[in-house]
Amino acid sequence: MLNDGSAIVFFTLFSSIYLSEFNIPGVGEEYNGASGTALFFKMSIGGSLIGLSFGIILTFFLWLTNRKVADVDNLLQISLTIVTAYLSYYVAEVMAGTSGVLAVVFCGVFTSRFGVPLVDNRKFLEHVWVTIEFFGNTILFMLAGTIWGFVVSDRNLQDNGITITWSDWGYLIVLFLFLVLIRIVVVLMFYPLNCRIGLNTNLSESTFIIWGGLRGAVAIALALSLDNDVSEHLPESIVGARQQSAIMFMMVGGISLMTLCINGTSAKVVLQRLKLGTNKTIADGLLVAIKAHIKVELLDLLRDLMTRKHFSEVSFDIVKYHISLFADISNFELDSTHQDSDLISSHARIAKEIRSLRRQNSQGSTSSNALKSLLAKQRSIRHELTPEGDLKAMREIFIHLLYSAYDHMLETGELQANSFTSYSLLQSLDFAAESVTGGQPLNDFTQSALVSDVAELKFERFIVDMLQKCSSKTNVRQHQVERTSCAKALVFIEAHRLATKYFIEEFGDNVKMGSSSSKVVEESKAQQSIAESLLLGVSQDHRVVNVSHIASTILLTRYSRRVARMAEELTIDKKYAAKLLRELQSQLDTVSRCHQSFHLENENVQQVAHV
Repeated sequence: MLNDGSAIVFFTLFSSIYLSEFNIPGVGEEYNGASGTALFFKMSIGGSLIGLSFGIILTFFLWLTNRKVADVDNLLQISLTIVTAYLSYYVAEVMAGTSGVLAVVFCGVFTSRFGVPLVDNRKFLEHVWVTIEFFGNTILFMLAGTIWGFVVSDRNLQDNGITITWSDWGYLIVLFLFLVLIRIVVVLMFYPLNCRIGLNTNLSESTFIIWGGLRGAVAIALALSLDNDVSEHLPESIVGARQQSAIMFMMVGGISLMTLCINGTSAKVVLQRLKLGTNKTIADGLLVAIKAHIKVELLDLLRDLMTRKHFSEVSFDIVKYHISLFADISNFELDSTHQDSDLISSHARIAKEIRSLRRQNSQGSTSSNALKSLLAKQRSIRHELTPEGDLKAMREIFIHLLYSAYDHMLETGELQANSFTSYSLLQSLDFAAESVTGGQPLNDFTQSALVSDVAELKFERFIVDMLQKCSSKTNVRQHQVERTSCAKALVFIEAHRLATKYFIEEFGDNVKMGSSSSKVVEESKAQQSIAESLLLGVSQDHRVVNVSHIASTILLTRYSRRVARMAEELTIDKKYAAKLLRELQSQLDTVSRCHQSFHLENENVQQVAHV
């Protein structure tokens, strides 16, 4: 960025001198050695100082909004960075007549050093700016490519009396070769210094630095600005200026195109020939070790799922079919590695989950919200309730616990965020909260059935009906409805189990026969019974397949999130992580499309694994 900022300063200086050559009042300005040097220092040092000033101001405001428990400050901090970036550019470039780019660079450098530690959610900040950068580059290259194609088109050239000959295209190739030669000279000139400072470098790395010099956004933007200045400020009678600006823009765009097509496409081959980048042998060995570690984690998760009542019917053969990581594991190995699972009580599992939430909260994880809802909210009103406390208040607490349980399941992958199951269950809690406020008992599963009907009528049923018409199978809709019903029932039962455990842990002394707390627990059990009836209403063969598919989806989701997190932590190379994530997405799609009949017709996968 410092290189780009300096280039813009020199471009501003020389373009002003170029425009002044046409002797048109108010267009361009002549500079001698002294005035040119003064302008250079004014733009560079002035822009840097303005950027540092804005960096200090931004850091101060980030400090004022550094309240990690206030979620609204996340958006405020993101807004501050965006506003400051554009405001520093405007003040430096337009108002002060200095370099706006250097102002933004130095503002960013100062904020990166002193302000980033004050940002509440750095990942959110990074995602926002990566998105802005992506759209900015996309729009710039799209417009530049369109304009470049128009400028070099025969019709535009004829309309403006501009001539681009074959010799000009030849000069473009010569210019490309000279730019490569200049880069070779510069890199070799500084090679002795680069070998001894910083991270050091070697001959192979220097060779790739020479070949990796891509030209793009800044050069195209500057060429566009000069072409626009010529078109706007110079009269049409000055054909020479238009001819020169058009050829210059053609050259800049052509160089950008050539570096992208030649240097960009060949970069991977050059890296391999120079034996740079990740060592494939080491990377493959690391990937095998990581997969082995994740396999153990997923097996533990599968065993935990299978200790639950309604996941005990999971067929490991079906899970193994859909998850390639389990391909070399037999049912016997799964059973033999599971020890003392029956001795682990439900209460112990809940305690483990609470400890996990507390640990994630101490690390600044998003689970802090769930933990606050699970524990802090109840404790804040615990002493206000008597053993025979208000039944309505107890129901409201339980619904808050259900919200937290669903949030926890969304984080762990047991509930899919982009599914109608999560939509119907979360919406049902909104409706149940309203009915509880009116004095009604817990009825969230009944409400979820109503929400599901409305949602499916609007979209899902239309899609499934279309699939049925396009499919050779006649029971596509029944298969989709059964799987959705099973998934909703399983998630609902688990959420109520978690909420009940948290509820009893918090109000254990008050959950007595006939108390308000016990009535809420009984109402929860009644709702769970309705969900269990729905689950048991599916034939056993179909239920085994559906539950196994749901378990496979949970495991693959957890697998993909684990890989994504390791890529963010740089535990695994992002290139290998992206490849692995594509494979996992393919496996998830296979599970989603897999029909019950495929497994039911295959005798090898009809066994039910009981742990």
